[in-house]
Amino acid sequence: MVGDWSVSDDGMVYSFTLRDGLMWHDGDPVTAADCVASIERWGKPDGMGQKLMDFTTELTAVDDKTFTLTLKEPYGLVLDSHGLVLAVDGVAFDIRAGETLGLVGESGSGKSTVGKTVMRLIDPTSGEIRVRGEDVTRAGSARMRTLRRQMQMVFQDPYASLNTRLSARSIVAELLENYSEVPRGEIDDRVRALFQRVGLGPDQMVKYPHELSGRQRQRLGAARALVLNPGLIVADEPVSALDVSVQAQVLNLLMDLQDELGLAYLFISHDLAVVEHISHRVAVMYLGKNVELTDRETLFSDPRHSYTRALLSTVPVPEPGARRDRIILKGDIPSPINPPSGCRFHTRCPFAEARCLSEEPVMCAIGSGHQVACHLVDEQVG
Repeated sequence: MVGDWSVSDDGMVYSFTLRDGLMWHDGDPVTAADCVASIERWGKPDGMGQKLMDFTTELTAVDDKTFTLTLKEPYGLVLDSHGLVLAVDGVAFDIRAGETLGLVGESGSGKSTVGKTVMRLIDPTSGEIRVRGEDVTRAGSARMRTLRRQMQMVFQDPYASLNTRLSARSIVAELLENYSEVPRGEIDDRVRALFQRVGLGPDQMVKYPHELSGRQRQRLGAARALVLNPGLIVADEPVSALDVSVQAQVLNLLMDLQDELGLAYLFISHDLAVVEHISHRVAVMYLGKNVELTDRETLFSDPRHSYTRALLSTVPVPEPGARRDRIILKGDIPSPINPPSGCRFHTRCPFAEARCLSEEPVMCAIGSGHQVACHLVDEQVG
């Protein structure tokens, strides 16, 4: 219904403009006054929108197409100087051909947002995204259509990411039909060969997603990502929805394909055991920022950031009777709407000092390829 919206600099007034051509069933146009009346009815004490009205002071129809909503206090999407939530702020990394970069952190740390931004499914507000040296941050739709061949994604839920109306063959073939110059007569042979490469049989080409197991659906998702011969695959929690035995099969498949094709993976996960198995380097995120980046062996043997240590303390030890010294963090990850000042982790860090409350740390090198954003580590190195 809303075609456009904006918010004031102080985060108090939201302005909504209706799309053109909106009509009621009797043919009368939908007006801003109609929307205001509907929201007010919806927000009555017994209505579903009561919570909305609890922090709203005024609803006003400015004209036939525009209405405003005024809040009692700033809420939701507006708290930096530009009126935006910085879901990801200052994250920087590179991924080499044939390498897997693991991206870890709690839910809400911004991992999936990073993956979608790399894929240009979300446009960044600043910074650069480079693919094989080319800055694609502001590439138009025509250029991105070509770049899609080089960048593909494997999703967390294999069933939700597949078109249930298409057969397995069509799900993979439609990319060749739309993004490649493969002759139509050769498409079935190309799809059949790819199915064999990812461990699916020719008989499964005619099946629909609901007829496949979770393992087979994720293999189908991998086939779809590989069909255009990309250089980079963003894998967003690709095995978290699978049984442990199936996880191992899919992980081994991804690693075999990487060895065979020289693929680069951005592997997003909250499962540190899985990340340790598949990654070459690991980046740790907390509330939209990188806090540590290093190679796999160093991260798991000598973590330097207190948040990284807390995460690693949750990984089970595969030895009967063996136990880790758990580091229990108090509270939940703060909201990106109103992040803490200084170091964003200081509200939960057991070692926080006065400096941490006011001064934001920057990523600094403490060894070959090892970077950490922590004042305490700075002091130790300095």
